[in-house]
Amino acid sequence: MSCPCVAWRSLAMEEETCKLMLLNFENCWTTVPHPYPCGSMEPAFHRGDLLFLTNFREDPIRAGEIVVFKVEGRDIPIVHRVIKVHEKDNGDIKFLTKGDNNEIDDRGLYKEGQNWLEKKDVVGRARGFLPYVGMVTIIMNDYPKFKYALLAVMGAYVLLKRES
Repeated sequence: MSCPCVAWRSLAMEEETCKLMLLNFENCWTTVPHPYPCGSMEPAFHRGDLLFLTNFREDPIRAGEIVVFKVEGRDIPIVHRVIKVHEKDNGDIKFLTKGDNNEIDDRGLYKEGQNWLEKKDVVGRARGFLPYVGMVTIIMNDYPKFKYALLAVMGAYVLLKRES
């Protein structure tokens, strides 16, 4: 069983990429940004939405679910909806995904020769979201001068507070 994760999506201005930040409570990881192609899940999710993810391995994957998956050979996790599920007699499950705002399925994103995803590819499943909570991160990534100014103000505050 895997603990809940939290992720937030943000859109970087250049090259229309998004950032996915994962926080794994089980291992106490810090949030780490991962860019991935974006705009594909609108209107379900928008820029800056905070996604709540779970990944209980025993839960079956169903068409209509929104999953976060990683494809072999890519460092970029992708958030898309499951559109088809195939279950074999032996219990193996394979599935196909597609972004809500995309015209075609994700087979072009999978590794060469791969037509379906498996459970091992899933990082998490979206169970809920808070709109626009990640906007602070977006602002800091889109406007680096703002980030440095904020860090300078916080540093000055710490130094001045220590002396008083």
